[in-house]
Amino acid sequence: FKLKALMQKCEHQGYLRHPQPPGLKLTLKPYQAQTLQWMLDMESEDILPRGLNGFFWQVLYFADDETQSYPFSFSPELGELRLEPQAVMHGGLLCEEMGLGKTLEVVSLVYMSKLKDEKLLSEAGGGTDARGGGGGGGGNDVDDNDNDD
Repeated sequence: FKLKALMQKCEHQGYLRHPQPPGLKLTLKPYQAQTLQWMLDMESEDILPRGLNGFFWQVLYFADDETQSYPFSFSPELGELRLEPQAVMHGGLLCEEMGLGKTLEVVSLVYMSKLKDEKLLSEAGGGTDARGGGGGGGGNDVDDNDNDD
């Protein structure tokens, strides 16, 4: 396999923009909103049920009937066939130039993940926010001046 061809297969030509996260005091630039959406997608089990390895590995079967056959993994790019299942990993590498706002993008990712967890918790009947309170009162604003001293 050739690393250049492998990397070109993974390269994208643009991405959807995530809406401005509610409560985030700083406004994301368009490329930062694209990066946020990409990072959320890379962590999503709905979008990548087989994780990052799903980009490189195909799950195939020795017989036409999947219920009667043993699966194997094949990667045409790597030229490899493996009998053991591939690990499911989510995430990725955030490689941008210095000064483009990687810190804000990662803070936005953590914040959106927190909001998602709180939503799932409240839907399940938990109802408390991450600070241990009962919710309400604007406790989700992300601001570097937000301290409770």
